[in-house]
Order: sequence, then C-alpha cells, then structure tokens
Amino acid sequence: MVKQAHEHEAEDKKRREAIEARNRLEGLSFSVQKHFDENKDKIPSSERQGLEDALKDAKTTLESNREASDAEIFKGAFERLEKASHKMAEALYKAAGGSEGAQAGSAPSGGDGKGTGGKDDVIDAEYTETPKKE
Repeated sequence: MVKQAHEHEAEDKKRREAIEARNRLEGLSFSVQKHFDENKDKIPSSERQGLEDALKDAKTTLESNREASDAEIFKGAFERLEKASHKMAEALYKAAGGSEGAQAGSAPSGGDGKGTGGKDDVIDAEYTETPKKE
C-alpha cells in the first residue's frame, strides 16, 4: 500500500492542486457575483460589461471542467475574474467619492503630537523617589 502511495504521489499532488484552484475560482465567482448583484446600479456600464464577461468565463470554465484535472485552466479564469473584480471595486470606490474620504481621514483630529494640553491629556513620565535626609 505504501508502494502504491509513492507511485501515485505526483498524480495526487496534481489533482489536489487542480481541486484547490477550482475551489478558489468557485469562491471568488460566488463572492464577486453577490457583490456585483448588490451594486449593479452603481457600476458604470463600461466596467459592468467587462465584469459580466469575466463572470461568464468563470462559470463556463467551472461547468466545462467538472472533473478538476489541470489547475492552469482554473488559474487563468481566476486571474481574469480577479482583475475584473478589482476594476469593479475601483469603480465603486470612485462612485462613493473615495478621494474625498481618503483626504479627510488622513490627518488625525485633535492632536499634533506637541502636547498642547487639554484637561484630558495624559503625559507619561518616569520619576524616582529619593530618600529624605534627616
């Protein structure tokens, strides 16, 4: 039995990689489809078409390769869908006014690090007690 395991080790490894690639593609496809359906109206039509094509390509790849045999097939579809989902996220970010939010959130409010002192400010310091001389 150990001998058979060693003989089929390479085949098993290749099959495992293909199954993992298929699972990653399925997971990404599901989450991108869900996110796309929730935000379809916020995505410009130019970006929408590319994403729909990538989703269709991923679904076709998954359906036509039910038996995972080659990981490269799934990896290619995964990369195309991932790029399309990044473009979708970028478009949603722009639609939400992302550049304004990034500028407003970049500087912390209420402190410049100089210890200007308010009544609630805490100042850390070290001290030592010296014995009293009598």
